Amino acid sequence: MTKSDWYWFIGSDETQVYASKRAAFVAIDDAEYLAWREREGEIEPRVASVDELRDILRAQNVPPYHSVSTYRIVRRIEGLGKSAEAVTLLDQHPTLKMRFLTLQAVAADDADARALIAALALDPEIILAPE
Repeated sequence: MTKSDWYWFIGSDETQVYASKRAAFVAIDDAEYLAWREREGEIEPRVASVDELRDILRAQNVPPYHSVSTYRIVRRIEGLGKSAEAVTLLDQHPTLKMRFLTLQAVAADDADARALIAALALDPEIILAPE
């Protein structure tokens, strides 16, 4: 079982678990969670905080905390005919442009990347989808 299909308790909250497959919190009587526990046994993964969980998911490239290569982002923007517009927009934001040009990958939940993509009238969920 990969971390992309896992459940975590956060802190002392016993009423819900985070379901990585659904990227959402679910109640402990949720049918899919109960089926998972049946398959996996009495595993009770627990993390101290949402920040700790985010770090775990990001390290394993699990959506929505995955990273997308800048190459893939550029190809997706090109495929939608927005390359020239993207370059113009990046030229207006030199700090973001330098970040983008020097990174090999961008976190899919990066607020600046999502705002830039939205400014191009593109859907960040599509452009930053897992590879």
